[in-house]
Amino acid sequence: MKKRVVKSKGMKEKKTILMLYGAKSSALRACGMLLMAFVLAAFGIFPVSAAENEYQSVAPLVEDNRDCVYDLAGLLEHQEIADLDALIRDVEKKKDYRIVVVTTNNNPATAMEYADDFTDFNGLGPDCILFLLDMDNREQWISTTGICTEVSGVKKSSFSQGDIEDILDATTPAASSGNYYKCLENFVIKVRNHENLLHTLMPTGLSLIISAVISLLVFLGLIAQHKAKAPSNLANVQIKTNAFQIGVNRAVFLGTQTFTKRIPKNNSAGGSGGGGGMHVGGSGTSHGGGGRGF
Repeated sequence: MKKRVVKSKGMKEKKTILMLYGAKSSALRACGMLLMAFVLAAFGIFPVSAAENEYQSVAPLVEDNRDCVYDLAGLLEHQEIADLDALIRDVEKKKDYRIVVVTTNNNPATAMEYADDFTDFNGLGPDCILFLLDMDNREQWISTTGICTEVSGVKKSSFSQGDIEDILDATTPAASSGNYYKCLENFVIKVRNHENLLHTLMPTGLSLIISAVISLLVFLGLIAQHKAKAPSNLANVQIKTNAFQIGVNRAVFLGTQTFTKRIPKNNSAGGSGGGGGMHVGGSGTSHGGGGRGF
């Protein structure tokens, strides 16, 4: 009986020692954390939570992402919105991507950031072309995603930088003159007409055959033209007269070759270019596009 009592006391003492040790360790950890916080504060370094590090959209979130027209700047009449919406939905029936137009007069960032965020955070993708009329920055911006980007490889739906500039050529005069409905309508019409002709008129296999035949005919034509202008044997004629030897050299005309280079036109309707090309938006999604002031 005595041995059991001694053993019980020993266990109680052991538990007491462990509790004291645990309390001491907790106190030391607390002191260490307070010391670290003091040092960070002294150097102006403050811990930032994951929520504060998370990217926030500069564009507003809409209630219904199935709409085609978001006139947040109030530039359009009700009937104009209805007409534009009907036009876009009619074009979308023949396309494999979304077409959206947005106006704003409250943009805390650049037109590119606003357009990209509006597309991504409102779930308009994965394949979309969006036209933004930014009244805050007086800039138009076209944002593309998915198969609408230049690098997608889908010829009938991808928009190159040349295509973007072509669209802006059509929209800028109307935007500069204050005819915002016409500006947005011109955008939709240009998108409607944007499609590779060979892909539209015939199957891919047949279009490849026709392209090969055309290439062969052009090649044969160049060969025939080259033969017709080949230098004659009279190009270098040696004429001997008594003791004199006269060498006659003639330069024979073989043809011409012309190189062309496109010079960007100076748009008198106003507006400076806003850059563009492939880039990654705030959400991490790849975008194409470009913009222009008005």
